[in-house]
Amino acid sequence: MKKLKLGSGLFLPILALLCLTTQARAVSIELELLSNNIVVGDSFGVLVKANDVPDNPVYMTIPGIGQIYVGDNGVVNFGFNVASDAGIVFDSAVVNSAYFRDSSFLFPGMDVAGDVGISPAVSGDDILLATLTFSAGNAGAFSLGITSDFTDPNQGLGLLPGDVVDMTSSIDISVADVPPSSVPAPSVAFLFGIGPAGLLASRRRSRAN
Repeated sequence: MKKLKLGSGLFLPILALLCLTTQARAVSIELELLSNNIVVGDSFGVLVKANDVPDNPVYMTIPGIGQIYVGDNGVVNFGFNVASDAGIVFDSAVVNSAYFRDSSFLFPGMDVAGDVGISPAVSGDDILLATLTFSAGNAGAFSLGITSDFTDPNQGLGLLPGDVVDMTSSIDISVADVPPSSVPAPSVAFLFGIGPAGLLASRRRSRAN
């Protein structure tokens, strides 16, 4: 797998000289739509999450010494681009500052990037990487997602001790012309008014007979 290039700068000289060993991982990327009721003109959010990130111990092998524990597996950085069908516009991204710092400014050709800096790697499930904001310009069914190009060493989900996971993922959304609740419903006052009026008319008919 590709070697880590983005973030965690303190590890790069070590990784270039030493061989690290770890167990295999099966990390997944999830896109979560924050609202299912999207109308033309709305802005809506999509969460980018990492799941199944293990916290197995990581060792580096030093010739003549052996293996030394250097930490646990986890996310140390990420980078990806955003794609969407025509009619959906990508507006902005906010990197989750609870775990990562926004390093997008370092990579002008990449939409979103973040890294842990000197903080520990992040492991577990439902790891929020970033929140994406889109605008709905047209009604209909659309697809949007994120991509990571492995020809660019700074893209993908970077894991300690140096593996990179493909972040490519997509979701389908539906955009309506008008809100589902915009169709007028009979008012409560009107419904209550029908009852007394109906009873009065019925009594009049009874008297006439």
